[in-house]
Amino acid sequence: MTVNNETFFRDVITLLRQGKRVTIPVKGTSMLPFIVGEVDLVVLEGVEAGSPAGLPHRRAGKGDTVLFRANNHFILHRILDFDANGAAVIQGDGILKAKERCGRDGIFGRVVSVLKQGKHPVDVESKGYRLKIRLWLMAAPFRRILLGIWRRLFLTSTRKA
Repeated sequence: MTVNNETFFRDVITLLRQGKRVTIPVKGTSMLPFIVGEVDLVVLEGVEAGSPAGLPHRRAGKGDTVLFRANNHFILHRILDFDANGAAVIQGDGILKAKERCGRDGIFGRVVSVLKQGKHPVDVESKGYRLKIRLWLMAAPFRRILLGIWRRLFLTSTRKA
């Protein structure tokens, strides 16, 4: 079944604002190597504009992978930092240069778990996972090479599994 993106994400955001966690599929390669499109699922909780009503406002932080809206598209990328105006500076892990900026009112959800191959949960809050992310972000000058190696070694076998 194919669902219109606007309808799909409107319903996702409604559930997040109700305080529910929502599991969604991902597409694309912009979050490689940590999230593989059309293979992995992500579990979201509401933050910022998607914070549950009646509960303390949840904020997204540096290093979080967030669902946000930019240029009329919903995107799942990582917050690198916040600029002087408080807007999030966001980039996909598999993106080499381009960055987006998004106000907190355009951020709706935060990834709390990645389901590798749709079933094996990865705790994105664990010290080990956070260390991998920090190392990946520090390796920015070498990411093109690392992504090329990763794709050759893992991407083909991951999509077949």
